[in-house]
Amino acid sequence: MQSDGTHTSVWTDRYVAGQGWMGATKFPTTADVDADSPQIVMDAQGRGTLVWIQAGDKRDLWAARFSAGAFGAPAKIETNDDGNVIFPSLAIDANGNGYVVFTYALDSRLEVWGNRWFGSAWLGARQLAGSDTVTAGGGRVQLDDKGRGLMVWSQADITDASADSWNYAPYARRFDPTTLQWGTPFSLD
Repeated sequence: MQSDGTHTSVWTDRYVAGQGWMGATKFPTTADVDADSPQIVMDAQGRGTLVWIQAGDKRDLWAARFSAGAFGAPAKIETNDDGNVIFPSLAIDANGNGYVVFTYALDSRLEVWGNRWFGSAWLGARQLAGSDTVTAGGGRVQLDDKGRGLMVWSQADITDASADSWNYAPYARRFDPTTLQWGTPFSLD
C-alpha cells in the first residue's frame, strides 16, 4: 500500500528469476478512492487472485485475477450496500479455484459473507454466518489442494439488549467442492 498524500492504493509487482522485477501495478486504477486490506494468493501454475477493500461511498470488496503474466480487469465481487466490508480472508486450491470470506459491518451487528472463484468467474457473494439475532465476524478461510475448505469465525447471540457485553464463541463450517456448498455451522467451544 502507498499513499500519494490524498489517497491510499494497493500496489503489486512480480519478480521473475533471471529477469528481475516486472513493474508495479496500481489498484484501484481510479484516483479518487482509497484501497486497503490487500490479500493475494497464487496456485502452483502461477495463477493468482488479489482482493482488496476499496472505499468510496461504502467499503466494497474488489478482486483482480492474475494469469499469463498480467492482471485482468478489477471487479467488485459483492453487491450488498447495507454495510461496509472489513476483514477479507482469501484462499486458493491447487486448480486455481478460490474462496474469499469477509465481514459486513452493519449498523448494529456483523455478518460473514463469502464468494467463490470457480473456473473463470465469481459465483456470487452469499451470507455464511450472522442474522438479526446473531452477530458474526472475523471470518478466516483455508482450502486444501483438492478444494476442501474450512472457515472459522466468532459469533454471539445479541438478543439480550441489556447485556453489558456479548459472549463470543468460535464457530466453523466445512466446504465441499463437489457440491459447492458449505456444511452446517458447528461450535468449536
